[in-house]
Amino acid sequence: MAQTDPRRRRPAPAKRPSSSSPQKGRQTVRTSSSQRSPMPAKHAPPSRKRPPSSAKRPPPATHQVGDSRAGQIRQVQQRRKRKRKRNYTLYYILLFFFLTVAGIVLSLTVFFNIRTIEVVGSSIYTEEDVLPILGASEGDNLLRISTKKLEENVCAGLLRADHVEVKRIFPSTLRIEVTDGVPVVQLESGDKWYSVSASGRILEILSQPDSEHGVLILGLDLSGLQVGDLITQKSQAEIPGDEDSEATASAYKSRLQTIQSFFSALKEAQVSGVTAIDCSDEIKLTFYWENRIKVVLGSFSELTYKLQLCRAILEDPSQLPAEATGILDAEEASTAGVFYQENTELALPGGGLGGVWNWDDDQDQDEPDDSSQAESSSMENDNISEPSEDTSGDLPSEPVSQVTSDISSDS
Repeated sequence: MAQTDPRRRRPAPAKRPSSSSPQKGRQTVRTSSSQRSPMPAKHAPPSRKRPPSSAKRPPPATHQVGDSRAGQIRQVQQRRKRKRKRNYTLYYILLFFFLTVAGIVLSLTVFFNIRTIEVVGSSIYTEEDVLPILGASEGDNLLRISTKKLEENVCAGLLRADHVEVKRIFPSTLRIEVTDGVPVVQLESGDKWYSVSASGRILEILSQPDSEHGVLILGLDLSGLQVGDLITQKSQAEIPGDEDSEATASAYKSRLQTIQSFFSALKEAQVSGVTAIDCSDEIKLTFYWENRIKVVLGSFSELTYKLQLCRAILEDPSQLPAEATGILDAEEASTAGVFYQENTELALPGGGLGGVWNWDDDQDQDEPDDSSQAESSSMENDNISEPSEDTSGDLPSEPVSQVTSDISSDS
């Protein structure tokens, strides 16, 4: 017997009882087995699952086609904008690059060319002395010259110049500032006197010292150096591998350091009136005060204390008369005190023709003194004992014990 498709055949609805039926109430209508709905077949096609109600349903076909078209148009427009923006950025980069290159080329060739060269600051040299050795001329470009090279050229040509500085003044001026060298010390070497500036440059070589060229310094060998050289060049002139040359350069450098350290100690002790310094023997340092007193200090041990002690004696007329000439021995100042010995025939370096060095020469004279320094000096003068009645005559050659004890108590 053939099975019927349940989708095509439906069971007939049950008949309701008529009003004329003698039975009351509801009546169950029975149907025959042929009228029952058949069971679904075993191999019936699966039912389609419906999407959940929360899922988005696609819009109708007509709206989807319109939206996709508008989206494609917007995408095309956005791509065109991005491409146009990239093109403009590239144009700006190329324009900036070409303008930069053009500016550099014009600056190095057309703009900033030298039209004026000024020479200022020197009372010895003029433009006629500087221009031939400068190494630059009018028409050269300010950006293409090396100021350091020009400074070296001028320094090598102007032997009495202590410092040279070359400046660019845009758009078209080159200024050369020359500082004349001023002698501050005179170094004795081989019966010659070398006038040296504050930067260490040799300004003159004389046969005898000049009182206007600064304090005299003995003990430094300057043989081989000429006018215009720096005294530090000799310490750098050692020959690698040559033991004698290295030893000589090392000894020369050590002697320079000794002189610098001695000047630092003089400043710290505030010693003035120095006319000559002898550093030929590092264990017997000596200086001359006002060309009449030879002060023997010995080694660098307790050098500042020795200098302070000697200054207290030298600057006190009651301890040392104004016309006294002799030797002040402070080698054993910390243990045995200071000894003075009169010597009317004292031999002075350079015949006493050197200048005078004071510890405050390099400071501003118009600047008022520090109150603390004034107080310390007044205390120092108060601590020095009054001289005895017999000190008006010749000074004895014995330790100045009073000053020694007073300075020791102060320190």
